[in-house]
Amino acid sequence: EVVEAENGAKGMQALLSGDNPSTVTVIVCDIHMPEVNGSDAIAYFRSHFPALPIVIITGHPDYRFAAQMFRQGVVDYLVKPIQPHILLDVVRQAVSRYAPGTG
Repeated sequence: EVVEAENGAKGMQALLSGDNPSTVTVIVCDIHMPEVNGSDAIAYFRSHFPALPIVIITGHPDYRFAAQMFRQGVVDYLVKPIQPHILLDVVRQAVSRYAPGTG
């Protein structure tokens, strides 16, 4: 099951709504988003859900930024365009390796 949000602010709200805080097992977050950018959203997710694996996607690769994100606990960094099978593999790996209670 996938919970979608059109920007960082709505992503933060979506993560807190309903059963999502206990059922979300991985976050896939774009970096360049309106309202709340990916960096701020990731900082929020890290502070409230430190064990939840986060995968970054971006159309504007910045490898210094990627290194900084890995130091903050992001588990993967994908550059658009992303093949659907690659995204699914990365999400599966993140869930199996990093999500609490799944490994």
